Amino acid sequence: MQLSRKILAAALTLTVLTGCSPSEPAPGAPPASSGPAAEVGPGGSCVDAYATSDDLSVTFGEISAASDEWSESLDRTWRHYYPVTITNTSSAPCSFDIELAADVAGGETLYEDIYVALEPGQTYRAQAFDLESGVDFTADAADATPAAAITPSVGEIRQRRFMVDYYDAEVTVGETIGKGADAKLPAEITVNGRTPGLPDRVSSAKDDAVQLNGLDAEGMIIVIGVDAIEPIAEGETASVEFLVAGGDASRGLRRHTPLSALDDVVSWEIGKFQPFFTDGEKVFL
Repeated sequence: MQLSRKILAAALTLTVLTGCSPSEPAPGAPPASSGPAAEVGPGGSCVDAYATSDDLSVTFGEISAASDEWSESLDRTWRHYYPVTITNTSSAPCSFDIELAADVAGGETLYEDIYVALEPGQTYRAQAFDLESGVDFTADAADATPAAAITPSVGEIRQRRFMVDYYDAEVTVGETIGKGADAKLPAEITVNGRTPGLPDRVSSAKDDAVQLNGLDAEGMIIVIGVDAIEPIAEGETASVEFLVAGGDASRGLRRHTPLSALDDVVSWEIGKFQPFFTDGEKVFL
């Protein structure tokens, strides 16, 4: 499957909204409250700073369970987690570093960091926390319940600009190689050129950051592959293998979607592709 990108120039500001989905609560889950609908806002500058503004919507679902390569990496048949929906509600593209917390009543607080680059109105659906690492569940089973109430929340958020179409590039994605924790997603990335007028890389920035987005039928991002790669010369093609196993199964490189999410991907796109550092700003995976 081959895709190319069109040029888009914009800037961004950030705001965070939190809530829980109105679906029926799982046994033992904290009470649900309805989160606000995500709407595209006026946007802003997306400055290199910590931020809590009005341009990012983060919504938690109810505690859910899965049995997969992720749970196997935890030496469990089943794992429990919070579904998280993250939407860039601003009018500009931005990379977000989002700290999530899950506070266990009478116990510890679990933390999860999610890094994602999103264009305006774009949504990423992820899975957060290995809840068994912070609280006992009644059994290693899908319908097990936690021994204490758990309250999810959004903590510190950082934001960075990213440049849509820094490169004029195309991607062809192949079939998954390997199984379980060894699974990789092969891709061929071709660089046709570089968009004029964007900042040059700094000489010390040897690598490019690339984020590959897998989209479902509704255009939601349900799989992300990230990597640091050597710059690809104009007119050349490079092979990249993205680690895609869920949780810490991918050699400790944490992913927030399991392999099963690949079954619902209908198209692929390059979400971000640019140097780690440029004369104009900093970027991160």
